[in-house]
Parts: sequence; C-alpha cells; structure tokens
Amino acid sequence: MNTLLLSAIAAKLTNIHPPILPLAGVLVTGIFLLDLVSPLGWVVWLLYLLPLFLTFWFSHPQYLIPLATICTAVISVGFIHSPPGIPVEVAAFNRAMGVVVLWITTVLLRQHKLTEETVRRKEHEKQIILDSVPAMIWYRDKDNRILRANKSAAKSIGRSVEEVEGKRTEELFPAEAAQSYADDLEVINTGKPKFGVIEPYQVASGEKRWVQADKIPYRNQNGATDGVIVCAVDITDCVRAEEALRKAQDELELRVQERTSELRRTIDLLKREDVERRRAENAFRTSLSYFQTFMDNSPVVAFVKDQEGRYVYTNRQWEQIFHKTSGEMIGKTDAELWPSETAKQLRENDRAVFAAGRSVELEETVPTPDGIPHTWVVFKFVLRGPSERRLLGGVALDITERKRAEEALRESEAFKKRILENSPDCIKVLDMEGRLLFMNKGGQQLMEICDIASLLNSQWIDFWKGEDKQKASAAVEVARAGGVGRFIGFCPTAAGKPRWWDVLLTPLFDASGTPDRLLSISRDITERKGAEEALRISEEQLRLALEERERLSQDLHDNIIQTIYAIGMELEECQHFMTEDETVAIKKLRHAVAQLNLVIRDVRNYIVAEEPVRINAVRLRTELTKLARAMNGAHSLRFRISLDPLAASQLTTEETKHVLSIAREAMSNSLRHSGARTGVVSLQMEHGVLRLMVEDSGMGFDPQALEARGQGLRNIAARAEKLGARCRVTSEHGRGTRILIDIPKEQVHASASD
Repeated sequence: MNTLLLSAIAAKLTNIHPPILPLAGVLVTGIFLLDLVSPLGWVVWLLYLLPLFLTFWFSHPQYLIPLATICTAVISVGFIHSPPGIPVEVAAFNRAMGVVVLWITTVLLRQHKLTEETVRRKEHEKQIILDSVPAMIWYRDKDNRILRANKSAAKSIGRSVEEVEGKRTEELFPAEAAQSYADDLEVINTGKPKFGVIEPYQVASGEKRWVQADKIPYRNQNGATDGVIVCAVDITDCVRAEEALRKAQDELELRVQERTSELRRTIDLLKREDVERRRAENAFRTSLSYFQTFMDNSPVVAFVKDQEGRYVYTNRQWEQIFHKTSGEMIGKTDAELWPSETAKQLRENDRAVFAAGRSVELEETVPTPDGIPHTWVVFKFVLRGPSERRLLGGVALDITERKRAEEALRESEAFKKRILENSPDCIKVLDMEGRLLFMNKGGQQLMEICDIASLLNSQWIDFWKGEDKQKASAAVEVARAGGVGRFIGFCPTAAGKPRWWDVLLTPLFDASGTPDRLLSISRDITERKGAEEALRISEEQLRLALEERERLSQDLHDNIIQTIYAIGMELEECQHFMTEDETVAIKKLRHAVAQLNLVIRDVRNYIVAEEPVRINAVRLRTELTKLARAMNGAHSLRFRISLDPLAASQLTTEETKHVLSIAREAMSNSLRHSGARTGVVSLQMEHGVLRLMVEDSGMGFDPQALEARGQGLRNIAARAEKLGARCRVTSEHGRGTRILIDIPKEQVHASASD
C-alpha cells in the first residue's frame, strides 16, 4: 500500500513539464564543447547520460531514441576532433564501449518508463472500477491512513479522491475514528472479516448518518495482512424507520396498558356489586343449590377455602380425581393433603389472591393419587360469605396433556429448525408468484450471501440466466400446479463463484390441501459437473489417440510395408539382370537404395509426426505404374493401369492418398496370394461415382472365410469407410478376385458431364 502512495507522489512530480528539449540540447552542446577541448583519455562522453536521465525523469520516453542517436553522433565527432591523449586504439575502444553503455541505458530507461506507464494505466483502471461501485469503499493501512478511496466515499464527505487519499481517518472523522480503528485492528490482527458493522457517519453537510460496513483483511503477496478494505452502504433511512417503529410500539403499549387498567377496574367494580347482591342470606341459600348442581356436573375441579386455608367445599369432579369424599375433605388444609412443598406453594398463592382481592389466573402443580404431578390452570377469586366472611373460590382444569403437547410441539419446531439450519442444501420458500420468502443459513453460506434481507421478495427465477431461467420458470409452473419440478442449472454465488445446482421444487399445502407456498431445494453439484466434464475430455482424448493409432497402423502397413515389398521385388528383378546386363542391374540397385532412403525418410516423418508428401493425380499414376513395372520385372505379373485423368483430378489430396494405399494393398495381395499372370487397376467415373477397380486372373479365395480376412483387407475396408465409399470384394476359386471401391461424387459428376 505504501508503494501505491509513493507512486501517486511520483506521478504528481512528473506532471511538471519544463522545456525539456531545449534544456537537453543545451546539455548536449555543452558536453560536446567540453569533449572537443578535452584530451582523448578523458571520459567526458559519460556526461551524455545526463540528458538521457533528464528526459526519462520528466516522462518523455519518445525522445530517448532520437537523443541517443544525437549523442552517438557527437561522441563520434568528439573522437575525431579531440586533442590527442591516450593511444587512438584505446580511445576508440573506450568510445565504442561508451556508445554501447549509452544505448543499453537508453533501452533500459525506455523499457522502465513503458513499464511504469503500464502500471499507472492498470492503477487507473482499478480506480475506474472502484468509482463505478455505488457503495463507499476505503483502503486503510495499519496506521489508520487512507490509501485509496472511490468517488462515492470521497463525495459523501464533500471532498475529491485526491484530497482523501493519504489522510488519516481521525483527520476526516474525528468522532468516529477511534471505534472504527479498533474494528480495523481486530480484522487486521485476526485476519478474519467482519460483516454488517453498524457505524455512525458524518457527511459533508454535517448531518449524522449511519452506514453498514463490511471489513475485509487486505493481504500482500506473502499472505500477511497489511490493512483493511471497508465497503460501506448508507442505511440511515432503515435506522430511522426502526426508531420510528420502536416509538410507535412504545406508545401503543402504553395505550393498551391504560385501557387494560380501566377494564380491570371495571371488572373489580362489577365483582364487588355482585358480591353485595349475594349478601342476602335467602338469595345465597337459593343460589347455592343451583351452584352445587352446576359444579357437580362441571368437568372442571372446583373448591372453596376459608381464610385459614381449610376446605369448605369441593365438587364431584374434585372427589373423583383425588379419590376423597366431600366429608373427608371438609375442614382439612393443603398441608394435610399434599406434600409439604406443594402445600406451601398453594398456601402462598391463596394469600396472594386474598391480598389482591381479585380474580387471579395461576398454573399450579398438584399430584394425583398415583403420585404423578399434574399441571393445572387455576382461576382463584375471593367470595364474601355471611357476616362479611371472606372465602377463596377456585376452579381448576388439568392441562397436563396440553403442556406435554406444547412441549412436544416446541421440540418438534426446534428439531425442524435444526434440520433446516444444518442442511447442506440451499433450502428456500417461495410464494405462489415465485418470490423469495426464506432461505436457510446453509443456503446463504453456499450462495455467499451476506445480507439476505436485500433479496427477500425478489423473483427467484431472476437468479437464473438464459436457458436455465426458462427451466426455472417451467419448474415453478409445475410446482404451482401441484407437481414436482426439477432441473439442473448454473447460477454463480453472490461473490461470483461458478456453481451448478440440482434444483427440486414442490408445493407446500395448507390445512385445506391447497398449495400456498413453494419449497425449493438446491443441491450443489459443481464437483460432479467438473468430474463429468473431465471424464468427457478424457474419453475424447482416448478416442483421438485410438484413431491416431489406427491411422498410423494403416499408413505403416499400406505405405511403408508395401513400399519395402516393392523394393524387395525390384531386388529380385536385379538377380535376373546380374547375369544378363550388369549395367541395368546396378541402375536398379541404385534405384532400390534410393527407394529405401525414401522409406527411411517416411518412417522419420511418422516418428516426428511431420506432414506427409502430398499426392496428386499425376503422382498417383506414377506410383501405380512403378509398382506395376516392378511386379512385371520380378514375378511376371503384368498389371494394366487405366486411370481417367479427369476422374483422378476430382480426388482431394486425402482421398488420393487413400486410393493409392488401397490399390497398393490390392496389387500386393494379388502378387503374394493369387498366382495370377495379369491384372487391371482402373479409376473411372461411372454413374455419379468414382470407381476404383483392382482385378486379377488368379486362383481366387473365399471372402467369407475368417482366414481370408487379414490385415490388408481390413485396411482396405477401413480406408473405404473414411472415404464414405462402398467396398465390394468378389472372388471365386479359379476365377480371380475383383475389388470395387465406389466413391460418391454426384455433384462433381454432374459438372463434369456439363
């Protein structure tokens, strides 16, 4: 980062442009005059480096080459006209070395300046990228000095980027610098980023705003942390909205409390009036009968106690649950019926109700006769009996099963939450329009999402591009219709890392069985995709290697081996001439040696994979004619060569090579196996095809026999397949063999006919 600051200072210094050309001309002239009056032994020519360095320092690399040329010329003139000193040979060598040093220095200075310009251009491009980001971005070093900032950051405090860079944070933000620097040091020392840091931020107008900052460690080439990169987004509006919402909630809660207090006072007043109405003895006795009937048939447990805690009434449900009759209960306290801890808690609750003088809802734990604790929701209230005697009434409902169900539900919800949070897949919930409502933490980590709130309620299919977006839209439609949609697509993370996903969409049904949400589960299959691609590439390379091996095998068999065989026949022919005409024999031996040298050359070409010699129609006829003559001279097998020049000219170079190889193989087979005396090789245009025919008058063979299908026939068939031609081999014992290769050339045939 210090290098960036020094580069910026150097760039500003180099923007000072004095009249460099006149100044350099004066320096060169002065040095030249000094050289003219100095003896040859003086190294005055070294001073010519000064104008070069001066031109380099003031950023004029385009003048270095012309200036070096001028300096070279004046060094030569100075050598001629300088007074004598050291020997001329030594002075000439020194001057030559000086010119070399001068030009080496010129090249190095020019290359250095070009490198500096490249670095400066890249730094400018980086600054453009930073300035295009709407967020505020700061680079700060360990000393809390701002080394780089984008335009958004500088503009927020009313300054330019140049005014901000190089400043310490406390110079720009004196109030917030200490806390911000502490967070920076934590990131630098731990090497771990901090996300979502809420900090105050004072803008140019003096207004205090709030930003959400992400602080990421800046590492040098050695991996050490040199500073921190801060990316901040203004969230003042969100903070203010939350503050306004909090105030509104406080005001609403206060109003609710006031209304609740009024309601409670009203209820208390009604209760007192009701108690006063019941003070009349006769009314009380009459109502008691109805009360008894009602409570005995009530599913809740009911009881009445006096101020000393003695039971004065229990209903039938109480007696059935606790297996005690009313006679056994009347006059007894809780201490006589329940364990000490239970009795103590019940007595404290009763006293609290008497002290409150109002109805109180409580949860109490009382065991049943089997010893199992049960949880009861109890409504206790104060009754006024005869002579202003106060009694405690209560009704209780056993909620043990409900409590167990609630606890099971809480455990179930917690278990489901753990499943969602710990799932290795990216799990999302969408509404029926395809908008994102929820994403689990594991999915946020997979997608490298720092703030999921910014993506909520956005269209899920917009995460995909091109064909994958169409697949995602189709999957949503399938899920909305009640089916299960599935596809494989590519979607990079928020940080831009490439990811392949196996996506499944299924509807979520409400209580009525109607889809009201969509569940999307995306599994990261990037590694599997990479393995599939690597396997495909490996298979393709293997296929190419096998094809190359097959091609090399065919070429070696059809070209090299057949050529060697032809040379052997020519050597056999030489045996006949050794006794008849020694001159002809020597000529043929030399030709055989030349052919062997060509074979050696071809073998070398196959080894180093050089391009083989191109074969045209003329060479095709020449090669087949030479082979036919060799066979006739050595074995008296006479082949007649009939090639239509127009037909042969329609073949491409590659097709000509295959045709020559097929003809050689067929002629060689005739010589070795048929015992024929005559044969024909023809290439003609017939009915839209080029027909190659190789025919002999030998003994023939059975084409269907396995032993007849040697390497030669396989090579012929393989080459015909490469030509897209039809290959037919017909042979009968005693009637010779015919090989036909029909090469489709319909368009060529039509044009030839025209």
